[in-house]
Amino acid sequence: MTRANIRFYKAEGLLNPAREENGYRDYSEEDLEILKKSVCSGRCSFHWLRLRHSRVGMSR
Repeated sequence: MTRANIRFYKAEGLLNPAREENGYRDYSEEDLEILKKSVCSGRCSFHWLRLRHSRVGMSR
């Protein structure tokens, strides 16, 4: 997964990593699960919009 992919998912509201004092992003377990699904979905021709719809109802 490239940085561009991660930035895209963040821009689309699928990821919301916290920022640490040093400016690094701190990804939650939920964020990591979404990234894992996105990798799998790319291999399975699963569109990223389905990830967004599957996230509806998930609390942060």
